[in-house]
Amino acid sequence: MSATVRLPTGMVDSDRNFVDLGTGLHHLGLEVGTRNDFALGTGFRFVAAARAGALAPDRLYRRVSPPWLPIAPLSTRALVRRATGAYLALDLTPTWRVDDAFSIGVRYAFFSQARSRYSYVDPADSARVGLPASVLDEETALRWMRIGAAVTFSTLDRFTAGLASLPYSLTVGYQNTFWGRGGRAPRAGLVYLTLATYFRLWGSSAGRAVW
Repeated sequence: MSATVRLPTGMVDSDRNFVDLGTGLHHLGLEVGTRNDFALGTGFRFVAAARAGALAPDRLYRRVSPPWLPIAPLSTRALVRRATGAYLALDLTPTWRVDDAFSIGVRYAFFSQARSRYSYVDPADSARVGLPASVLDEETALRWMRIGAAVTFSTLDRFTAGLASLPYSLTVGYQNTFWGRGGRAPRAGLVYLTLATYFRLWGSSAGRAVW
């Protein structure tokens, strides 16, 4: 079981610049997750992971317009309350262990996020803009599925046996989004590289660093 606090470090796209690209939601949130490994004989194992999260409501300026009218006049700009929908993610990874160092895994990932809710901070903006703030709710719900594969090289068993000087694991993988519903689900192909090293702190405690 794990708990993660998401800090509001990213920035949303500018409401004054139509070609601006945001770097995140700029949201404070909390995520909880769990992960379990199931051994299937000596050469196979099945990894199941789940995580769920929610983000704190906030306020921001937006041009209030439906998704099919992305270039809205500046007069539609208003301060709104945003309640971003909670999300749930599932990961299933059957893995074949080739030997004491190499393993090959196939990963299935599912992600679902509920619709976000918008409302005016100042009710008078509804008459001024001429549209309810709820038009911003459209296309904010999101669901997608990805499938991929990864190869991992690990020295953990060899380090335990005294055959390796440094305990680490290196994973190279690829995922592709093959299904999406709800909002604007990007048909993304992802290539990722994960390097994890392990070390001891104060003699008996174990630490881990991941890049």
